[in-house]
Amino acid sequence: MPRYLTLLKIVLALATLNAAYLCWRFILVHEDPSAVGTSLCSFTETIDCDKVLSTPQARAFFFPNATLGFGFLLASLIGLWLTFMMERQYWRPLLKFLQKMLILGAGTTLIFWYLLLNLPVFCVLCPVNHISIYLALILVTLMLKDIQIETDRVDRTRFLRIIGLCAAVFFTVQLIWLGKFSQGGWDWWAVWNL
Repeated sequence: MPRYLTLLKIVLALATLNAAYLCWRFILVHEDPSAVGTSLCSFTETIDCDKVLSTPQARAFFFPNATLGFGFLLASLIGLWLTFMMERQYWRPLLKFLQKMLILGAGTTLIFWYLLLNLPVFCVLCPVNHISIYLALILVTLMLKDIQIETDRVDRTRFLRIIGLCAAVFFTVQLIWLGKFSQGGWDWWAVWNL
């Protein structure tokens, strides 16, 4: 197994758990506004994850930023796990794909940083995911240097199935949120007009 694999798994697993917690808090503060200020990261008036999650900036691309992050990180973690269950010739192409997705994710976090840093309150857990994506990108890049030789050609169908499964995980997380949202899990207009 490549160096840094265990560290990469830990980074992605912790970031996924963090994003899951932020998803739960997002839903909770929109279902029950009185819950704002009761999270693990509600320290002061200006350092409060719940207050950040209740702002319009918490939904920069219609879907909550937390569900986008959770879907992305969960798909990355599952993709990594599946990569190393495959034969060795699949490692490099799948890690290259993960690297490209992490570059995309890292670029997206720049938008989230901008939004977060321009709020009057700060969420201490949100940057954990951003930094985790940067760290994961560095680790995947280092792993790719260790796996220089591509031994055999890969079966394109198997390769695309893994990528498709990861995409399905990401979109399933968004659709679950959308289903909850459209079923009146919280007031549609109140969320829409944040």
